[in-house]
Amino acid sequence: MFKSILIPVDLAHEEQLPRLVEAAILLVGSAAGSINLLYVDQSLVHQGSYPHLNDETYAEHKKDAKQRMQHLLTSLVPEHLVGVCAACQGTAHDQIIEQAGILKSDAILMMAKRPGMSSYFLGSNSEKVVRHADCSVFVIRG
Repeated sequence: MFKSILIPVDLAHEEQLPRLVEAAILLVGSAAGSINLLYVDQSLVHQGSYPHLNDETYAEHKKDAKQRMQHLLTSLVPEHLVGVCAACQGTAHDQIIEQAGILKSDAILMMAKRPGMSSYFLGSNSEKVVRHADCSVFVIRG
């Protein structure tokens, strides 16, 4: 079984999280462990989606994301498995891999949708995480 599981969370698709947490609980089993949630804010990566994002608005966005993540963690993860909520800024796949190392995760559990043409040419975050992570990666189809 696994002791430390990292679940990257897309706050635009919170409905996926119960299924991911359920799978994480099965992977931890009856052993002591932790389930950690990670939100990667990509809004400043290209700045194309937020051209008018000022410091005050961005600070409010970060605060809201952290509150939502903490609520999701406490409402979905059993108390004996509660880990940490982390939020960082950057490219999703890079931050997922980096945080998995920082948190000493032995597994990453993430959702993936059926690939379309854009991910065929560019690759998806889950594909990049699978190829480059130092730990096991489980991909659940949505």
